[in-house]
Amino acid sequence: MPVIKETRDARLDKVALDQGVDILNGMQAAGFYEPVREHAQSLYVSGQIPRSGKEVLFIGRVGEDLTFEEGYQAASVCAIRALAVLRHHLGTLDMIDQAIRLSVYIQTTSSFADHTSVADGASAVLKDVLGINGAHSRTAIGVASLPRNAAVEAELQVIKKISGEARAYGDLGIFRR
Repeated sequence: MPVIKETRDARLDKVALDQGVDILNGMQAAGFYEPVREHAQSLYVSGQIPRSGKEVLFIGRVGEDLTFEEGYQAASVCAIRALAVLRHHLGTLDMIDQAIRLSVYIQTTSSFADHTSVADGASAVLKDVLGINGAHSRTAIGVASLPRNAAVEAELQVIKKISGEARAYGDLGIFRR
């Protein structure tokens, strides 16, 4: 019996469904900016907050209003939304060659120090959906406030395929958990 390869689009739909995130509605920009900008093969996704439709799911400061676990979930939702924006732009996530950079902004208390573990929620989604090609560089930053009082905001940069299959970059060490 032939093995049927699950598409990245199907994996995104599954992750979104598991998280209860609506990626069909409310994906348009919430201001005067473009959700995705493209230059050569690079795609830059504008900051995504943890919304389902138009509802912000995680509001407030991680470490005060929200637990670490809720912050991790919020980061996951941001990554789901970033991938959904890319799918809308490209028509399919199978057009992505490689994730390049992820920036995660976390609204925290001044004493919170586990930013990178919260950002792991977004990194895990990229790994689950894009596989080894979801490996990326990353910055996790604590901030005093975010739009709509969201707990987390994430930006993503990816490289689009020119043609043919995506390259597998090997084990870069960041997905060892």
